[in-house]
Amino acid sequence: MQWLPVSHVPATIASLPPVIVYWQGPLLFLLATVVLAFACFGVYTENNSPFDVALMLTYGIASYLLFTSDYERYLLLMAFVFGPWLQENIERFSARGDMGAIVNRPIAVMLIAAGAILVIAIGAWRKSRKANAARR
Repeated sequence: MQWLPVSHVPATIASLPPVIVYWQGPLLFLLATVVLAFACFGVYTENNSPFDVALMLTYGIASYLLFTSDYERYLLLMAFVFGPWLQENIERFSARGDMGAIVNRPIAVMLIAAGAILVIAIGAWRKSRKANAARR
């Protein structure tokens, strides 16, 4: 039988939806403080490194800022997951680090252009959607 780490107990309590509905104000603040303290304790005891705690807090603050500014956090997660794999394959594709090998292939150029057009179109769509919402 495996034991649940101590740091999971407050997070498990916080994830219970019916309990959270009734916990407001000081109780919710207290629960958030306890969860943060247990998370810092758990991260510090893993490697005995304050850098790990600072890194966890930095990513937590960045995630909060992305959440409040309506950015997609999952895209950032995908960038962290697929970034090293993509870099390795790009280095493998361009044998001596020459990026000209990528733009000399028509399929690669079309994929890069389609990605740029998609990013611009999504940005324009979001901007127009916010402008329409502001007019209402």
